[in-house]
Amino acid sequence: MDKMWHSINKNMDETILTPKQLQKMRHALGLDSPYSGLRGPAAPYKAFRNYYYTPVDTDWEILVDRGLAVCRKDSANPKNIIYNLTPKGVEVASSYLGIEIVLSA
Repeated sequence: MDKMWHSINKNMDETILTPKQLQKMRHALGLDSPYSGLRGPAAPYKAFRNYYYTPVDTDWEILVDRGLAVCRKDSANPKNIIYNLTPKGVEVASSYLGIEIVLSA
């Protein structure tokens, strides 16, 4: 079982993520892309995407239950789900990773 990680957000609520959940959040924001490091040292990371496309996923469903993500069925393939991080989810990911993350408009 994944070791649990802890983070304290601005509201002082404890948010617990597994490394696997955090990796999926990173992927949704494009942080595992080779282009993710293209920013100045003090500049925030500007996420060029915010989605994760997969069949129903237990890790993502937990994030949805905690208000860190939302989901919808893919209209082209109803077996798949599209998960998106909420602003709170982006804030928690930022806290865990120690970088400022902003969503592109």
